[in-house]
Amino acid sequence: MIELVIAAVAVAATATGAAIWAARHARRAARSPAPARARRVDRGELQPGDVVVHLGSDYLVEGVAILREGGRDVLVIARMCDGPVERFLVVDPASRQPCAVCERSDQTGAGHAVPKMLVHDGAELRLSARAAVRLFALGSFGFPKEAACELGRYGGPGQRVAVVMIVEGVGLVVAGRVAAEAGFELLPGK
Repeated sequence: MIELVIAAVAVAATATGAAIWAARHARRAARSPAPARARRVDRGELQPGDVVVHLGSDYLVEGVAILREGGRDVLVIARMCDGPVERFLVVDPASRQPCAVCERSDQTGAGHAVPKMLVHDGAELRLSARAAVRLFALGSFGFPKEAACELGRYGGPGQRVAVVMIVEGVGLVVAGRVAAEAGFELLPGK
């Protein structure tokens, strides 16, 4: 008889302990945010601190430059790093998808004015669009947070593209190739 009472007390204690553990676990789960899920890159969500996954590399978005003309976004460029490797993700706001992955170019043709032609990787890139825009920089981009900007967009053979931004007499040239939209994922930062 005593064995039966001891067994009943042990079962009750185990059930009570399991119920307390389950309640604590449920409260912790409700307080902690859901883990970030990878999504396709979208300009509307791209912020410093995000991680862009592309071709096996995880790039930390360190800065975002939003270029606006007449109140609408005409181009968004994210400065991304994977260790010492720096890349620029050019996003077309019309499609809200990445259109090119570029690297900083040592092109000397862009000093204080947008040139009509650039040479990158031995290919001539011709000016396709030029505009006076307003630059809004978030995070670390190397430009003021807001400034007037002269913008040039270029195209060339083999789906080569380039962008020239001149802000306060300082030029930045990024050049690369058009990239497939499906090749990017976004892991949102905090």
